[in-house]
Amino acid sequence: SPTIAWLQEDVGLHLRGVIADFQRVAGATTIVLDAAGEHLYVRSYPNALDTIFSNLLLNAIRHTPRGGVIRTTVTEQADHVAITIVDSGSGIDPHVLASLFERGPRGASVAQTSLGFGIGLSLVKQTVLALGGSIGARNEEDGGACFTVTLPRADSSLPVASYRHAPLAIAADHPAHVPAVSAPVVAGASRRGSILVIEDHDELRSHIAALFSANYRVREAATVTAGLASAKTHLPDVVICDVMLPDGHGFDLVATLKADPITDHISVILLTALADEASRLRGLTDQADLYIAKPFLREELELQVANLVNQRRRIRRAAARDLWAEKAAAGDGRSSSRKESFESRLLAALEALYADADCGIETIAGKLAMSRKQLERKTRYCFKCSPKVLLNRYRLDKAAGMLQSGIRIVDVAQRCGFASQSHFGALFKKRFGHAPSKQQAQQDGSVTASR
Repeated sequence: SPTIAWLQEDVGLHLRGVIADFQRVAGATTIVLDAAGEHLYVRSYPNALDTIFSNLLLNAIRHTPRGGVIRTTVTEQADHVAITIVDSGSGIDPHVLASLFERGPRGASVAQTSLGFGIGLSLVKQTVLALGGSIGARNEEDGGACFTVTLPRADSSLPVASYRHAPLAIAADHPAHVPAVSAPVVAGASRRGSILVIEDHDELRSHIAALFSANYRVREAATVTAGLASAKTHLPDVVICDVMLPDGHGFDLVATLKADPITDHISVILLTALADEASRLRGLTDQADLYIAKPFLREELELQVANLVNQRRRIRRAAARDLWAEKAAAGDGRSSSRKESFESRLLAALEALYADADCGIETIAGKLAMSRKQLERKTRYCFKCSPKVLLNRYRLDKAAGMLQSGIRIVDVAQRCGFASQSHFGALFKKRFGHAPSKQQAQQDGSVTASR
């Protein structure tokens, strides 16, 4: 593809680095690089070889008994380079050998041996195919499994990749042979954003969650039902969802979230092995914000999430400001917008309730058929403030208009839901920079700009 930044990478050098990392988590299992031809370069793109080698080596470690040996080789074959990984485990069940690299109906690889670095053998195969290579597996005569990856030699005109393999981070509370993925902290990022990862493959879900845990609040779900419940309760900024799930499709989840005014602001990324054009178009038709095929580039996913969080908040808050201005011009809580958005429904609720001195967050939430937590989260997302602050702003804007029409201050305070005139005066001065009496004196129709 012309969009891929092709490179030439030294296979032996790269494999040595991955083996060194995995040797630390292999316990009593020995990983040996039997042979690696000098400077055998293959055509690749960033992270592709990491995806292939990490998955296959971890898979081999998990199926090799303590004290066993994993042997790897890199050899030149005409215009290709062959990489083999052979373990001394129990081998592959013959019944699943033919379908080893396929994805099952629940989104996981068919064979137990697909357990790996959170991606699975089906995705390893996709990576290999993307490089123009092939992959196969067989059982050895004396026991154990053998995986062979064949990759085309690189064109010498391609730029040579600098070796930047990052060592695996191993957490103390993880089993010795299960590597944990460290999440890089993005400069200037905060943990104010939140992400929901919906994926039924346990390791892949944990892997994606780990990528974002340093910079975002991350929640996980394994089904459409659990994902929808979590999304409606916690209102995350972004949902990263697989398409194939045990109880439904990610397409259905997208459509449900986008149709509900409470959850319609949530950005949804469909991350899936279904890379065909029909699936991608259906996801986008259902208003998915992004459709990314596995295997994915970690850096790309991180940047896409960061961009979605920042861009969508700015867009939504700009729309909320416009609606507020439209409401102010109309003089009531109604707007000309045909879409019954959350913002318009909230402003209509404020118009109906602002005069009630007993009105609080619970009252507004009940009017909108939302929970208090949902109202808090949605209001902060759209208006960048709490419902209580927004209610006071609405009341004060109403009060400013009444004062300019000559209504007494004490009456304005009562009509706008303020039980205490002194409290009303303090809030009014904080918002407009002057006392209500000065606003009352301005009966020429001029409007004082709010802070």
